[in-house]
Amino acid sequence: MPLKNYHLLKAQVLDYYPRKRDHKGNQHTEILLQAKGAKFRAALNIYSAVAPSEVLMKIEPSFRADQLRELFELSEGLYDLRDAHSNLALDYISDDLISEDQMIIMPVHTPRGAVAQITPLLETLKKDSSRFLYCFGEAWGVNLNLRSSPLGEGDEYFHFEPEQGIHSLHLNQGESGYFKKDNGRHQNGLVLFENADRSSWTACFFAFQEQSWNNDEEGNPIRSS
Repeated sequence: MPLKNYHLLKAQVLDYYPRKRDHKGNQHTEILLQAKGAKFRAALNIYSAVAPSEVLMKIEPSFRADQLRELFELSEGLYDLRDAHSNLALDYISDDLISEDQMIIMPVHTPRGAVAQITPLLETLKKDSSRFLYCFGEAWGVNLNLRSSPLGEGDEYFHFEPEQGIHSLHLNQGESGYFKKDNGRHQNGLVLFENADRSSWTACFFAFQEQSWNNDEEGNPIRSS
């Protein structure tokens, strides 16, 4: 079954925590964002509780893609990629955006690890409110009726209300374990940092080591005979 709430969030970076560990042992870079006066949190996987734990990552500093050119013209906000904006839905493999052999195993803690590479990008956008962060993934939030969350509970890291945001900002196909339920095509996550030239992005691609890149039309691994 594919992701239920595949969305794009275009927003300004207000703040971030480079590394937070959840109760399962996963680690994320947690990002506080704002779009049209509303706050959101983006959760970016940088370490998995499921071995092998180091994520695959690739940063493209001058990324351009014909199918994404209209992003610069979109106003800030949350967009449903299963509906009117389905032309923006991404598939790393069939859209030829990135290949498995371009991805790099990325430790969390080393001087050139995931945190060290992402933090300067976030800091740049935090200091320049005219440039946007673009997050492709699965949205949640009480105002969107996308996930059940008690009103007044607030965000667990940045404490704003109501709780809402976006996660699964990585490859969302090729799983064979628990997360096989999320497999699908044209629903991949991606994080784009708008560059100063306003015509390109610094693109951050993420995947998990156990994910297959040889998948069927439903995003499930094709087993070699």
